[in-house]
Amino acid sequence: MRVLVVGAGIAGSVASLSMRQAGHEVTVVDAIAEPYRGGYQIQLDQTARQLLEGLGAGDVVAEVSAASPDIRILRKGRSLGRLRPVGYRLARRGELVSAVSRYAATVVPVRFGCRLASIEQRAEQVVAHFDDGTSDTFDLIVGADGLRSTVRRLVFGADDPFFYRNGYRSVWIDVPADAAQHEGADLLAGPGATAQIFPYPGKEEVLLLTSLSTGEYRSETGRLLPGVRQLLNANGPRFNGLRDYTHIVDPDRIRVTRFTQVRMPRWHAGRVVLIGDAAHCVDPLSGSGVHASLLSARTLADELRTTPRNLEAALCRYEARVRPSVKLLQHATAGLLEGLIGRHLRERLGAIPELLRATANAIPATIPRSRSLNRGNLAGINP
Repeated sequence: MRVLVVGAGIAGSVASLSMRQAGHEVTVVDAIAEPYRGGYQIQLDQTARQLLEGLGAGDVVAEVSAASPDIRILRKGRSLGRLRPVGYRLARRGELVSAVSRYAATVVPVRFGCRLASIEQRAEQVVAHFDDGTSDTFDLIVGADGLRSTVRRLVFGADDPFFYRNGYRSVWIDVPADAAQHEGADLLAGPGATAQIFPYPGKEEVLLLTSLSTGEYRSETGRLLPGVRQLLNANGPRFNGLRDYTHIVDPDRIRVTRFTQVRMPRWHAGRVVLIGDAAHCVDPLSGSGVHASLLSARTLADELRTTPRNLEAALCRYEARVRPSVKLLQHATAGLLEGLIGRHLRERLGAIPELLRATANAIPATIPRSRSLNRGNLAGINP
């Protein structure tokens, strides 16, 4: 089967490696000129690590990540407990994506700087047209191009009908370690706001990620920073360094994101299928995005292997297997956020439906075991 994967991020790289391992002819394209660098923090759980190790990328992941520390949970300076993320690792998103995509490029052809312009579906094939005027024919196109997916818009239409938003925004600030004067990792909860504070690998910087209830007003940084400082003040003097840095940080170094999830009734149409954030973004603050992306990428490859001559059946099984776990992650993330930081009882009660939906979808899905993808496995199929 000839497969085009659009997007060379985590989901696209794992999908391409997995499908190459199964014997498919795979090409990857990405609109960016080269893999991303830098970026904010991302978390890998044990399942995600095991899958990447099974595909031969364990060493490159280890080089750009570090073990996650224990997490203290505080509210108004009082300890509510401690989380022990055994086996979890932290990395800069761009560094992790770059490492995995560069590794994938040693196994499958990857064309950076190649933008998809249109898709032409036919009965037995699908044609991809690119913005440089070229085109090519495939048996399947896999959209792994993130929240603002070009593939999704070309096949399923405008983004807005598939976006779930709840009026919360997140403020991302990288704080130099000497300015932060902060050790370890913390989760702060308070009325109208919650914060995650994590050291980066290398401990040269600390991520201060604050989520606030803002409603629908515009998210100018100046209107959000007072809420960040109020939460830090409420949790005691150990956070004074972080608070003080918010007064002097260059506004251009602050990123504000709007809580957004992708909730679609269907992830495939004809010979096009979506995976990762393009199909089911959980939202970056959840820490579950990599897990969900790897789950969908690996499961898709597994189902294509099971019935290579029946594409529709494989795509339907892929959705049926992955959807319950993704819905659990989405509803739990939204429900916990809305329940934790709702300012009023009405807002907190409004989180109950999301938590109930999460409970209703609490059906475990496992990532298939795979043979280790190494140079020996790839003999004779390297491009």
